[in-house]
Amino acid sequence: MKIYLAAPYSDKDSKVINKRVKIINKRAAELMNKGHIVYSPVSHCHTIALENSLPTDYIFWHKQNESFIQWCNIIVIITIKGWTKSKGVSDEMEMAKKYNKKITSYIQFTSYNPLYIDNSLHDYNCLYQPTKNILLTSKNINSTEKNNC
Repeated sequence: MKIYLAAPYSDKDSKVINKRVKIINKRAAELMNKGHIVYSPVSHCHTIALENSLPTDYIFWHKQNESFIQWCNIIVIITIKGWTKSKGVSDEMEMAKKYNKKITSYIQFTSYNPLYIDNSLHDYNCLYQPTKNILLTSKNINSTEKNNC
């Protein structure tokens, strides 16, 4: 399956960004290892932006991302802390709606439970937000379940 892997990126704290990048890269690799073809804007653009003084905001990367959203079969969102407020994720969801793409969360797509499976990222697991009762639409992104971290 061709997957567009969406996740929050920007934050005022560079440590949060670095943690997010690590999680996103790990999840992209897991999907690739399962045979999926994955485009992750964070994984593919983070280093390019930093090493070449390019902007890191979603506005700059919108055109790139839109092409890959058109290409993919499904949008998979990594629901780490901040995803519901991410301008980039919101923009990606709007584009997914425009192109009639299915949207789901990483946890729903893989039946993955980060609190029990991934010991190598134990320190980062509390960044995940539960996806139970989350309505994954571009008009209404909300969670009725408390964050368990």
